[in-house]
This record gives sequence, structure tokens and C-alpha cells, in this order.
Amino acid sequence: MWFWSADSVEQELFDLYAPALRSLGVNFNDEQLQDTLEASSYCLEDAFRSAIVYMLWLEENLKPIYPTAILIDALANQWRTKYWKPEYLELEQLLSKGKRWWRAAVDKWGYDERNQLVADIFYDRTYSETV
Repeated sequence: MWFWSADSVEQELFDLYAPALRSLGVNFNDEQLQDTLEASSYCLEDAFRSAIVYMLWLEENLKPIYPTAILIDALANQWRTKYWKPEYLELEQLLSKGKRWWRAAVDKWGYDERNQLVADIFYDRTYSETV
């Protein structure tokens, strides 16, 4: 699946938005999505942001959501949004499981205790964060 070099802008954008997209239900193992991602580099960030905003809107309005199809369409048609806010990536529902756990550990133990008890949390690009 990894068709971008590790230090590319595309990979950096993917690493930034993938956890939020995964939490919304996007399946990055889908072959059609992989083909679309491989063909897309222009307006990649706009497409990621647009898909997230649209899925949040659908969720808020209790409409059916087809996350992988939405992202494919956003990439293929180079969607752009004027409604993006950087704080969207900090919404609890868009955080990866690892980040949610990390924040909950602060509530339970406090910063110092958590930092002494937890050795590390890392991001595994193939699925999600691991504790």
C-alpha cells in the first residue's frame, strides 16, 4: 500500500489525516481506495479535509455514511472545502484509540504519573496506534 516515500509531502499529509479518517470508518485496505490514493497527489490535503468535514456533517445530521466511498469520491473529484477548522483533528471522535487512551490516562493518573507509568505509544502505519 505504501507508494509514497517516507519523507514525501503526500506521506506527511496521509500521516496527519489518516487517524481521523480511520476513526470515521475509512478502510485504507480497500483496493479501489489504494488505487485512487496512488493516482492522487494534487489537492490531497483538500480532499482529506473535505471528506472529514462532509462525514462530520452527515454524522451530525444523522444521515448514512459510507466513509471509504466518500474519500474515494473526494480524491477522484478533488473536493475542496471552506468549512475546515484545524481543531477538527482534536475532536474526541476523530482521535485514534491510542490518543484517546493517552488523554484518558491523564484524567485517571495526572500528567506526571502517566508519564512515569507509560513507556511509549507509537503509530503503526498499517493499522492504528498501539499502547
